[in-house]
Amino acid sequence: MYFCGNFEIINNGTLKANGTSDQHITMTVVDTLGFNSLQQYIYGGMNHIHLNNSTNDIIKYVDFSYSKVNNILEFWYSGSLNQYGGFLYAYNCSPTIENCTFVNSYSNANGGAVAWHDTEEEGGVFQNCVVNNCKSDAIVLGADYFGGDGGALFVQNSSPNIIGNLLINNFATGVGNPKGGAIMLTNSHSNVLNNTVVNNFSYNGGGFCIYEADGISMLNDINLYNNIVWENICDYGPQFYIAASNNTDFFNNNIDGGFDDIYFPDGITFNGEYTDNINQNPLFTDASNNDFSIEDNSPCKNTGFENMTGFDIPEFDLAGNQRIIDNIIDIGAYENQLVTSVENIETEQFTIYPNPSNGIFFLDFPTSQKGLGNVKITDMTGRTIYNQEFVIPNSQFVINEKGIYFINIQTETGIYTKKLIIQ
Repeated sequence: MYFCGNFEIINNGTLKANGTSDQHITMTVVDTLGFNSLQQYIYGGMNHIHLNNSTNDIIKYVDFSYSKVNNILEFWYSGSLNQYGGFLYAYNCSPTIENCTFVNSYSNANGGAVAWHDTEEEGGVFQNCVVNNCKSDAIVLGADYFGGDGGALFVQNSSPNIIGNLLINNFATGVGNPKGGAIMLTNSHSNVLNNTVVNNFSYNGGGFCIYEADGISMLNDINLYNNIVWENICDYGPQFYIAASNNTDFFNNNIDGGFDDIYFPDGITFNGEYTDNINQNPLFTDASNNDFSIEDNSPCKNTGFENMTGFDIPEFDLAGNQRIIDNIIDIGAYENQLVTSVENIETEQFTIYPNPSNGIFFLDFPTSQKGLGNVKITDMTGRTIYNQEFVIPNSQFVINEKGIYFINIQTETGIYTKKLIIQ
């Protein structure tokens, strides 16, 4: 779907946007000229999709890019300020959002990419998504200012579970010291599990801000398990800014700077649990090229919380790797799993050569391996670019686009995954 201008979609019923791993849905704007100019309020971007009191919304395998949401114009036209979320605004509803990408948005409201507002009841999920280079920016209206919180995600009086996502290079900026470079959680009930949150910026809470606003009956109940929160930037609390005393618990996270890098304003006492968290370099494979999978010797490998029963963890991670094996899970959005069964760990199932490659590569199997196999190739966002049966050892393949890919092979003896770099 290509927007011809800065148009908003309002949905009062049910939205079903069901792409597949092989065929994603695209939502963007035809002409991006003017996107980087803040003076050109509506040029260069689509507007958002407003889910308004809707039910049973499902948004899967959708690639969103280039959005601008402008509350200045909204205020001029209607006298109200109700436009949250750069790409999606969920008001009093609990959508299922899975395997989507959100890239390049500007919103002078809360929630650079997605916002949930006044949902209250439990429900909704945001999982296996990538949010990159989204921005929430506060605006000045007379003597007041509005918005700017949650560079990627903003959650208020709502309860989405946020699982297995990569949140990188997002910003919460503007006047009034906006909060939460990646995520702002205020008066919310959410499980925040196995996310990788890196290189986000805000004035308060470069990674997360957890806050309680006055006059809202719902109090925070937030559980953080198995997240990597690393190298985020701000003035107060580079990784976390917590301005709430109620029920925020940390288990098995890797937090840059540890507990000492969590900022509590005056008058706030931490009353939650802080158990089995670490402060160690996660050893990303190639962070400079946005490869935030972890190396074999990463301290995040096999050190997640031991029992994730009841949390509805997805079966696969962003790259298509099996998420849990023998009740073992890693910390972060990507699993470092080469095989799916313990009995095959000692065997070299296949090799990729050359690797790195210029686009043409081969899979080499032991002489004992013959017959049919299935090869599935995914990129770093989880997009499937190839999925087909082949005859072992007939194994030449071609990828024309540079990047980092995961090669998933299924044979009679098991399922195996290796990484490939195309230069």
